[in-house]
Amino acid sequence: MNREAVENLFMQLIRISNEILALDLDTFEDLAQLEYLQNQQAGLMDQIEQIDHSTTGVQPYIEELKRLESQIQEKLHLNQQDSENQIKKMQNAVKLRGRYQSNPMLQAEGYFVDNQN
Repeated sequence: MNREAVENLFMQLIRISNEILALDLDTFEDLAQLEYLQNQQAGLMDQIEQIDHSTTGVQPYIEELKRLESQIQEKLHLNQQDSENQIKKMQNAVKLRGRYQSNPMLQAEGYFVDNQN
């Protein structure tokens, strides 16, 4: 593979990595786009693995990709933690609602507190 083709592969991979970093990951569409981009990334990585990495022009691309991959992993980790926290909040809210609805005294107290205004 000639130098220009190798550089093109690396530039495509860097572009895809930047697109992943730009995703908000707060909608199903973003998650579908993430999966699509990760599949593209995997295909490019397969091609890149077949290249001789001893070529001097390749090293800066590899360093940039390592940096981007680190940022992507951090973003995905933070997103996972945020999602887990949101699920815990919802689970706690359901528990509290269940306690409230199962206790007539709390229901009466809530009625009076809600209607004080």
